[in-house]
Amino acid sequence: MPFLHGPEICLPLSGIELVGRKDPVSIDVDGVELPFDVYEFRQHERPMYLFRIVWNPDEARAASAPRDTDGWDLWLRERWADVAARRVAIRAQVLTLAVSGEKNHDEAVAAFREEAVKIIRPAGR
Repeated sequence: MPFLHGPEICLPLSGIELVGRKDPVSIDVDGVELPFDVYEFRQHERPMYLFRIVWNPDEARAASAPRDTDGWDLWLRERWADVAARRVAIRAQVLTLAVSGEKNHDEAVAAFREEAVKIIRPAGR
């Protein structure tokens, strides 16, 4: 379950401070929109940004964790419906890219966009 264990849990346990979640950032790769969740952290008094996507390859779409408490209730009910319907082989691919050394969020997003389109390729290409 990629949403029950993510960077907002792991990194603070290693001493990196979670500043907060930012608005999602999307990039287009060969006509496919990839929406990344964005997290801001501080490490040694310097900002670090994580861009993370959870991809469902069976449905060719991103899966997103809810951003609020009401959303979590719905999300858990939907997951329970998957279990009840015996859809146990739901796959997920997780990609997380970190950007550090940039002065602020806007610079980090620009650096992420520039680098991500160079390294992310659809499967089979």
